[in-house]
Amino acid sequence: MSLRSEYEFGIMALLSLMLIIPMYFPRYYVYIIAVTLCYAIYALGYNLIFGYTGLLSFGHALYWGVGAYTVAAFMRPELGPFRIFSMEALLVLSVVTSALVALAVGSICVRYTRIFFGLLNLGFVMLWYSLLLKLYYITGGTDGLPVYTPTLLGQSFTAEVFRTYTYYYYVLAIFLATSLMMWRVVNSHFGLTLKALRENSLRAGFVGLDISRYRLASYVLSGIWGGIGGALWAPLSGQVSPEISTWLTSGDIVLMTILGGMGSFIGPVIGAFVFLNLKVQIMHYTTFWQLFLGSAVILMVLVLPGGICGAASSLRLRRTKTAS
Repeated sequence: MSLRSEYEFGIMALLSLMLIIPMYFPRYYVYIIAVTLCYAIYALGYNLIFGYTGLLSFGHALYWGVGAYTVAAFMRPELGPFRIFSMEALLVLSVVTSALVALAVGSICVRYTRIFFGLLNLGFVMLWYSLLLKLYYITGGTDGLPVYTPTLLGQSFTAEVFRTYTYYYYVLAIFLATSLMMWRVVNSHFGLTLKALRENSLRAGFVGLDISRYRLASYVLSGIWGGIGGALWAPLSGQVSPEISTWLTSGDIVLMTILGGMGSFIGPVIGAFVFLNLKVQIMHYTTFWQLFLGSAVILMVLVLPGGICGAASSLRLRRTKTAS
């Protein structure tokens, strides 16, 4: 079987499994997988700036938080008749807000590279976290904001049905759509240009490429994907609080990307599934889950320095050489 055939078979098998999960898995696991899909969208966006453009950000939880808080803010009872419950409208608003924030923050950050880029993003996410705490009458402070059950395509659902079967398929559909769009982006002329900037930005500048413009576009797209993930996650959580946008939660997405394999398209998605589900399983058995989770992630990174996808590619190459 050729590599293309194996890839297509794997995609079809995975999609078939995702479609039947609600029929055979308990509701709790359906909920966990829906949450993981939200993080997978977030990881796809982060991989664009980290894996393809080569810029390490320690503050990308900013956009996850912007997306989630946008949903909660437009559902506040204080808005009265102007409250929005349509998930489609809330997603559009989240895209707009995350894009505007990413454009403002990115226009400053992309002027720098390496550790300076990472620290600038860290500073902005800490500033965002402080605003969430201090602007109590707008953000709810440490208590956060409640998120009510939205409508999907104009249809209303009970909270129990919404958070399991119905919303799961909704999130899955958006995950597939955003994955397809990101696939087109990274395999376009724009995506190839980002790889060139990652490998040698100085030489890319010599041939006439506007480095800052390409980096800013990559940053804004990455922020939008983070906002979409956060917006989809908010109704599943039922509550948003400042803890979703800290430097610690920003570190989670870095670990997911490295664990799955930065620079590979599917790697961060696999990393999100492994990291989050490993976390859930460890939390079932011990209250010291951070210790065991951290140890497990460190071990996996040491054993698989190229990530899970990198290890799979090496294994396949070795198998091909052996067969020949």
